[in-house]
Amino acid sequence: MSPSLPSPPNIIHSPGGKISIPLPAHVLGRAKFSKCGRYRQALWRTWGQTGRYALFIGMNPSTASHLIDDPTCLREWKRAERMGLCGYAKANILDVRITDSKILHQLDYPPVSRANLPTILKLASKADIVIACWGRLHSSLAHHAERVEMSLRDAGYTLYCLGQNGDGSPKHPLYLRADAGLVEYIR
Repeated sequence: MSPSLPSPPNIIHSPGGKISIPLPAHVLGRAKFSKCGRYRQALWRTWGQTGRYALFIGMNPSTASHLIDDPTCLREWKRAERMGLCGYAKANILDVRITDSKILHQLDYPPVSRANLPTILKLASKADIVIACWGRLHSSLAHHAERVEMSLRDAGYTLYCLGQNGDGSPKHPLYLRADAGLVEYIR
C-alpha cells in the first residue's frame, strides 16, 4: 500500500452530507486531499496485515475522510474484507467532494483535479482487483468516465463491476444487495 498520507489540517471545502460513520478500532484510515480540501483523490482502509487490496472507482467522493466513512465507503470496504483482502482503496471518476451528485454538472469549477487520473492509475497498479462502480453520470460528464475507463484498459487492467445499468454504466454498490456478485465490466 502507499505510505501514510495525512489529511490537510484545515479542510476549507465542506462536501455537505449528514452521515458520518466512525471507523471501527480494527480499521486504519488514510486519505489524500487537495490543499483546498475540495478534491479527494484517494481513500484507504486497511485491517490486519497490509498488502492485497481492492480498488473501487466511484462517481465522486462525499464525506468520507481518514477518520470517518460515508455509507458507500463502508459498504465497499466491508465487501473487500469479506473477499479476504487486507485493504480497500477508493478513487472516483470525478474527485470533487460533494454529496449531491445531481448538481455535479452545474459546478462553476472543474469536477476533476489534475491529480485524479494519475492517482487512479497508481492505485490500480497495486490493486488485486479494480471494481468500477460509478453509476450513471450526467451526459455532460460521461467523457470523464470514458477517459478513466480507456486509460485503465489501455494500461492492461481488467475491470469488474456489480452489474450494469441499462445504459451500460457500472452499478453503484449502495443500491444493491451486499452480496451482489462481481462480473467483468464490459462496454
